[in-house]
Amino acid sequence: MLTQPPCRLVRRALLSSLCGALVLGPLPGGPGAARAAWPPDWSYLQHDRGWYFYNEEWPPHPAPHPTEPPDAPETPEPPPWIEPLHPEDAAPTPMADIPTEGPALEQWLAELPDTQLARLVPEAPASALRAWIPVLMDQALTTLDRVSVRKYLLVQQESMRRSETFSRIWQEVIWTDAGFDRPDAMPLGDLAHSVYDQERGARERQGLAALRDSVSLLLVVQPTCRTCEVAWKILKDWGAQYQFTVRPIAASLLTLADGTAVLPYPQIVDALQVTEFPSLYLIQPRSRYLTRLGTGILTEQDLATRILRLIPEANPEGALTHVTTLSTAETPQPNP
Repeated sequence: MLTQPPCRLVRRALLSSLCGALVLGPLPGGPGAARAAWPPDWSYLQHDRGWYFYNEEWPPHPAPHPTEPPDAPETPEPPPWIEPLHPEDAAPTPMADIPTEGPALEQWLAELPDTQLARLVPEAPASALRAWIPVLMDQALTTLDRVSVRKYLLVQQESMRRSETFSRIWQEVIWTDAGFDRPDAMPLGDLAHSVYDQERGARERQGLAALRDSVSLLLVVQPTCRTCEVAWKILKDWGAQYQFTVRPIAASLLTLADGTAVLPYPQIVDALQVTEFPSLYLIQPRSRYLTRLGTGILTEQDLATRILRLIPEANPEGALTHVTTLSTAETPQPNP
């Protein structure tokens, strides 16, 4: 029976073999004998050269080819419409020697350098500027170069500058001179405008009041039309202000955004051949006349002006050119 554990027996056997190796010494021949069994060019034996090395000879690098210097970029030619300004002349032409009209004036302006024209313009009389502007415009539109356009602009801007100065002085004279400062009598005065607007508004209200019992307005709309919604809101507010009967119609039944029910009148829409929406018509139920007032969004002032101008009573001679006669069955009846 074994009196010691197996692990101790293994440890004792290893110690015995190691001690035997130390006592016996190195093997015959030493390390050299061991190295002799390997080739001399074995990489492990050439550790003094490093772990990675190569014995291949690298081919020599080819000499770089001589490169030719790049060609200088060519200077691009300017476009035909770019022309240098003409040089200044020694002395400008006296105004007395300048032709006033005809071919002589056209030739003189065509040959005149723009720099000399720039010196003539500030002192030129107004009559000369008025004569030069149409000639220079024709020459600029014909030649289409910068010099011709610049010559035209020189004269045109000088004319605008003088007009602006005249308007400013004109207003200052009116304000400072009691003989001219009469806003109630001047056609451009603020008071005259105010009086005219008041009188026109009174006439319009009186004329519309006489028509509200005999005239109705129809707005032809279509589904999913934002412009129709805006036009209907303006028309509805205007009708409530002037007590007019207004109604939207369409080819089929639909409801507007404000909840207004649009009744279908496909016969009327087909008879009118409406292609643009919204379209506004003036209807006189008693006479069964339908008069087109316009298409799109109309302001309240547009509504009043067109109604008073396009009713048959106001324009009997031209009424038949823009009205349509409808049968009694097709005519929409006013709201009760």
